[in-house]
Amino acid sequence: MLEQEDAEPAQQLASEQEYLGNDFFPRLPMVRDVLAAEMPWSPRFELIFDDNAPGAFSRRALCRDWQDDGIRFDQVAVDFAPDSTSEVELGGGYDVPSFEFAARFGLRQLPGTVDLVSLDGRRASATFRADKPWRGHLLFLRRDLVEDFADDRRIMQVAWGERQVATDWNSVPSWMRAAYRSYAHVWRNIRMLGSD
Repeated sequence: MLEQEDAEPAQQLASEQEYLGNDFFPRLPMVRDVLAAEMPWSPRFELIFDDNAPGAFSRRALCRDWQDDGIRFDQVAVDFAPDSTSEVELGGGYDVPSFEFAARFGLRQLPGTVDLVSLDGRRASATFRADKPWRGHLLFLRRDLVEDFADDRRIMQVAWGERQVATDWNSVPSWMRAAYRSYAHVWRNIRMLGSD
């Protein structure tokens, strides 16, 4: 989520960036040492964002390089790594809605999952994690809730990845080397919600 005046510059910056990895989009902040059954209501699940406070997470920003102050933005999710001694063993971390997002709508956890529902029983989020040989996380959030949470901020939705080609890395074909050097193997889809 971006302030109105930052939406167009952020979209342009993300579109012009050759490679979107290496934390160009900062990783989701990680919540640790919270029991799975305490998600999302426990105050220990809430994260603090302050560039100057010890133990707090720094504010999120899209930056051209390490010297750039960047364009500030807010996220609606966190990387939840529940306590491994929890009574609900989830087998690893998941991307889940943030404390603020869940509190705003009074969301509650579906038993035995990290999916959330509103008090009327409607699903608010669904969380998925790919297992080997694939890897990755997917968090589905109801669009009406995200738009309500954003208030007057703009929502930038980004999907990107790298096309991987199997090869013998001892004899990489020249066309593949050229594709990687020009970042032609990177794909992206960047859009501002509400503008399509």
